[in-house]
Amino acid sequence: MKKNLTIILSISLLLGLQSCINEERVEPTDNSNETQEVVVGPVIIRDFKASTCDEPGHHHSRLCGSALEVSLGERGDTLWHMKYGEPIDYSILDIKGEKYLFTDNTYFYQYGYTVERWELYSLSPEHFMEPVFNQAIDLYQEAPRENNGEYTHYLNKTDVEVTTGDTIKFYIKRYTVICPESFSTCDTVLRTTEHTYFSVP
Repeated sequence: MKKNLTIILSISLLLGLQSCINEERVEPTDNSNETQEVVVGPVIIRDFKASTCDEPGHHHSRLCGSALEVSLGERGDTLWHMKYGEPIDYSILDIKGEKYLFTDNTYFYQYGYTVERWELYSLSPEHFMEPVFNQAIDLYQEAPRENNGEYTHYLNKTDVEVTTGDTIKFYIKRYTVICPESFSTCDTVLRTTEHTYFSVP
């Protein structure tokens, strides 16, 4: 009888513990626009992602932006990128013992015109949120031309690979392509390769 009572009490205790565990469990959210907070030493970065797109009348409009709020004590700054619903792409770099905020974002305009922009900001107390580096490269640009009633499309395309460390390196490949509308294929008429380096002083 005592053995059965012990078993019953043990089962009841386990069920009670499981109930408490279930009450404290928080299910992960799939809301990609939820604000996130990143702490880098004394610096706090609040990533608002594309939260402004959830406001009435802002979805899929030029009012729909993405923001990073960066604060150090009483000092603060906000980066706004008008990416039409996409969050800001950023990372924290450690260069020569100092922390930096590095952003990498692509912007799309009319007729396929595409630009990628990289920015580097200091997170040190002496130079808080001062811009250190800014680089923009056209990734795609198209220019149609008419000749004797036939159109030819001239395309400028660029592939960029970026590596970070004490030096930020850009490996750039550019192509010029000609696409006559009267043909089903395009011709690449020019290829160039260049390397660009930036060292933090």
